[in-house]
Amino acid sequence: MNDKALQIAVRANILAGLSRHGLSDVSVVAANQPTNQGRVEGPTIYFFPLPESRYGWQHTKRKYDPATSEFKREERQWIESSFQVQCLSNDDPYSTTSMTAKDILNIAAMIIAGRDFIDEMRKLGVGLQRITAIRNPYFVNDHGEFEPAPSFDFTVSHLRAIIEQSKTAERITVSTHPI
Repeated sequence: MNDKALQIAVRANILAGLSRHGLSDVSVVAANQPTNQGRVEGPTIYFFPLPESRYGWQHTKRKYDPATSEFKREERQWIESSFQVQCLSNDDPYSTTSMTAKDILNIAAMIIAGRDFIDEMRKLGVGLQRITAIRNPYFVNDHGEFEPAPSFDFTVSHLRAIIEQSKTAERITVSTHPI
């Protein structure tokens, strides 16, 4: 599985979970895009990939396909891909019932750790490894106000594979020559 397919699956399953929990007004956006996108209005969950690491040794599998007379060599490697998930949401300081960015992010963490997310990702060959604690740092936003930017990281494992094909030799000629 490549990066884009993994990110699409993560986003789709977070959106589906938010919708199941009545939070369909929360946007889920891949952060740090190659084009300027600005801040999305309304409560938004941003996610972006963190460094990947290889797990274990690369495995090689060779197979002959008699139909095409080709040898196929598949190289497979377990990869641990990590993502950071962050939420930004305008907080109403006068409301005691509105959800904060940290509330929304806690729900997102529970969705990712939940059975539906795990089952859907497993169908794609992706397994959930771990979710870290939620951090809640503050920053000064564009209005000069302190705003929380809660975040957590999660790690999934999946296989990455490459396949190389080569034709078989049809005839081998052996000859000896004097030296």
